[in-house]
Amino acid sequence: MAIKKLIIRGIMLLILCVNAYPSFSNIEDRFANCSEFTNSDGAITYTGGDGNNFCRLSSEMTKFKLYYISLCQEQPTVQNFRTVCSPLFDNANGKEVSVSINNQISISDEVTLREGTYQYAAILVASTSSFSIKKKFSPARTGKTGTGEWCWTLDAVITDARYPGVSGNYIADCGATPPALIGTQVFSSHAAYPSAALGFTSSRTGSNEVGSYVLHYLLSDETLTSGDSTDYSTWPETKYLLGIQTFNTPITISPNTTNINTGFLLTNAYDVGVRGATNTDIHMFSPSNFGFKIISNN
Repeated sequence: MAIKKLIIRGIMLLILCVNAYPSFSNIEDRFANCSEFTNSDGAITYTGGDGNNFCRLSSEMTKFKLYYISLCQEQPTVQNFRTVCSPLFDNANGKEVSVSINNQISISDEVTLREGTYQYAAILVASTSSFSIKKKFSPARTGKTGTGEWCWTLDAVITDARYPGVSGNYIADCGATPPALIGTQVFSSHAAYPSAALGFTSSRTGSNEVGSYVLHYLLSDETLTSGDSTDYSTWPETKYLLGIQTFNTPITISPNTTNINTGFLLTNAYDVGVRGATNTDIHMFSPSNFGFKIISNN
């Protein structure tokens, strides 16, 4: 069987089929998209009222460290993903990437991959990521120190997927115009929190427009983390997130394949929470959706 050299053009952003991605709560479509609630100026008019008080939006920038991307002809697990998969990118030290909508980043010049069909993919990224968001709202909203139509992230470090204490601690601010340099929020969860019923878990599952996936939280030795489902303090610090995707339609590598693109979800991957007596306080922006996919161009 022939060996095909491929060019990885870079990391392109997923900006389609966002409604199919589950939220961190593992309840599909629990939150509306903020884009469904806008005025003629494009300002977000959402004020809740449906019992959720959150809507989904996109970030201006997301940064994370990328360690490993692969395609697999048999289903990988935490224990064997490095042996049963064919790596497209493998960097033990990790590569820092900063992605934003409509940009593309080169991560490798070329890879060697056997022709055939690949039903699965595995991707390893750091469990710590950072993001920045600024959005226009109507009517004016109130943040940590000000009130105005523009709201943005403040510098903050969050280590719990439930965002504890945020209701009383603003990590967003608002004003008439956004500052030239908005804050960056660092998110580093030690465990998944699919729902209040399940509590904290070491893995969570979901689906997107290309298939189903499972997201594992791994320790520094690439083993699955563990802890008490009711006590977050028992979960040790994690280093990696391992995403394993099962494709509805397998990826085909043929002599006509010219490049492979890996996309990470940014559009509607975050939530904004509205609070206060009139639901016009902006306390936080937070991660909501996880998604990646691999596309081969033939």
